[in-house]
Amino acid sequence: VLDFCKVGASLALRSFARFGSSLSLFGECRLGSTVSVLDNLFFGSSLHFGTSDVYIHYDHGSSELRFVAGGNKRMSVTATGGDLHGTWASESIISASDRRLK
Repeated sequence: VLDFCKVGASLALRSFARFGSSLSLFGECRLGSTVSVLDNLFFGSSLHFGTSDVYIHYDHGSSELRFVAGGNKRMSVTATGGDLHGTWASESIISASDRRLK
């Protein structure tokens, strides 16, 4: 299709599709198993993984990137740092160096 294509309810591709410069989707898109991105990929505000309670969300109000698992915030990241929420485990020894402890 060189100029314009309108698809009513669905578009099914079995083997291969190539899009020139951009692909814009409004609503929902379900892809089978693999998505390969060469350069950049932009999302509106959330990226969900498998279920509705496991996702990464960007909060525009606080400029915070939130990692949520099981419906609970597990990690938050801002431009100045971040916080771990809940209980975390480490595979190796964590050490801290603080002048007040010496």
